[in-house]
Amino acid sequence: MAVSNVQNNTQTTTSTTAASTRNTSEMGKDQFLQLLVTQLKYQNPLEPMDDKEFVAQMAQFSSLEQMQNMNTTFSSMKAFNLMGKTVSASIKDDETGEVNVVNGLVEKVKIESGKSYVQVNGEDIPVDNITDITNSSSAQITDLMPLIGKNVNASITDETTKVEASGQVGGVKKVSGVDCAVINNVELYDVDVALPEGTIEYKEDYLEENIGKEVTIMAKGANGNEIEVTGTLADYYVTDGKINVLLDGINVPVNNISGILE
Repeated sequence: MAVSNVQNNTQTTTSTTAASTRNTSEMGKDQFLQLLVTQLKYQNPLEPMDDKEFVAQMAQFSSLEQMQNMNTTFSSMKAFNLMGKTVSASIKDDETGEVNVVNGLVEKVKIESGKSYVQVNGEDIPVDNITDITNSSSAQITDLMPLIGKNVNASITDETTKVEASGQVGGVKKVSGVDCAVINNVELYDVDVALPEGTIEYKEDYLEENIGKEVTIMAKGANGNEIEVTGTLADYYVTDGKINVLLDGINVPVNNISGILE
């Protein structure tokens, strides 16, 4: 009888430990197998486990393993089906306990240690943390392909300012769920240069050192306000003390394209 008590106590302790490790009331296949082995180890030698009972428990273990494999497969399928879609997810900060909401386009999928993640804004998000899904218009991107190689007039805008510009469409892409044309050879006149923090060199020297690299300039709109424009610096020149730049790779919403040039 004492042996039986040890068996019962061991089962209870093992079950509690397994649940604590997983931090959930569900029991995984590893915990189930551990519990079964412990039960066999501490069984009463005078009343060993019945063969039928052992077979039944092994069948339960097999069923549990198959269910977990199916859950992993479904999670992976769900992750891959999210490619190209805009999602929202809730992410809890383990240190502060704050819950942050992440919104953006699913850029890629990663499977790690049997868990599925989607990459949004460069951050790996567990699939189970996704709270909202918005279908993206991939067909619309395909419709925009004829724009590639065309010279267009477009406007670069923010909440208060608009700058008219022209250039050649080098590609189309989605930026934060918005269909954009990637425009090259965009010439902007009489601009200011947004020097990185801590930079003390002359703006012309900075531009000279950063040809072929991404820079941020401040272009003037018709209302006199400035708008921040980021692109790859192809070239620059100075006339009458005013800086003019030629930029590549500027993302402009396709709705801001006002015309196609011959």
